[in-house]
Parts: sequence; C-alpha cells; structure tokens
Amino acid sequence: ELSEKVIDYSDWHNNHLVVVRNVPVRECEANGHRFFPARVARSLEKLLAAEQQKTVQPIEVMQVPVFMLEVV
Repeated sequence: ELSEKVIDYSDWHNNHLVVVRNVPVRECEANGHRFFPARVARSLEKLLAAEQQKTVQPIEVMQVPVFMLEVV
C-alpha cells in the first residue's frame, strides 16, 4: 500500500548537493521505498536542468558539516 507524502529531496547534481523542498512522493508502507508521480519527476527534471543552466535562484543556501570516517 502506498501513502502520499511531501518530502525534502536531496541529491548530488553538478558536483554539489541540491535540496528541493515540498516534493510529493508515494511511499510504500511495507518497505519505505519512495516513488515520484510522473508529473513530479518531470518538474524535478526541469528544475535541475534550470539549476544547471543557472536560470533559477535557490530560496535558501545551507551550510552542511562534512566529516571523514576513520574505520578502526
């Protein structure tokens, strides 16, 4: 069974982290897998293309801590 949710989507794009707020998804109740409806996937693709072409401005910029894992 799938439930409707709104998430913050994050991924690496053009060698930097991009966060997209208010992304509608369908989430599987059994395993947590998320699926984008087709219209959402198309909108996300357009937004990321515009970000690559620098024709859209972010609504905010985040500073993110980065750590190096040392396995002992």
